[in-house]
Amino acid sequence: MSIKHQSQRYQKQHQQSRFGNFTYQALVISTLAALMLSACGKNEDVSSSTAEPENPVALSAPSESGVVFSKVTLGHTLDDQKRVVDANTTFGSKDSVYVSVETTGTGKSEIKVKYNQLNTPNADQIEETTQKIDATGTAVTEFQIYHNGGWEPGIYTVEVSIDGKPVATKEFTVQ
Repeated sequence: MSIKHQSQRYQKQHQQSRFGNFTYQALVISTLAALMLSACGKNEDVSSSTAEPENPVALSAPSESGVVFSKVTLGHTLDDQKRVVDANTTFGSKDSVYVSVETTGTGKSEIKVKYNQLNTPNADQIEETTQKIDATGTAVTEFQIYHNGGWEPGIYTVEVSIDGKPVATKEFTVQ
């Protein structure tokens, strides 16, 4: 075999080897890129807040009026849009408890909020408040309860109903 023939054969093998490495590298790079792109689409909340956990509540069926319950949030303060700013389920004995009820849909409805104290023999209802709304899309309705003499320590619930149908119940604690 001549030197020229051996050189051509070596070049051919080397080109195949380089092409083989290129194919392998391209495969690895494209696989890593695909994994990275698929991970970019994830939207996981990794916060470690001690605030009120967001309990997913299924949207209620529209009431006869067309208003649909979205969510209820409890906290210490509201913003200018009537939404709770600091979602929480633990309150002090002198705190006001704000309840923000979000709805969607269009129509006139009645939202009722009942406050119950659970650590009593009969789970006493301590207050009930009703507001009428005329919604045109997303609406936020706010409620507030405050005890002049202070809250008794214990566990309480807030029951929300729309047009007489219960849609949500949230517990809160007074320390």
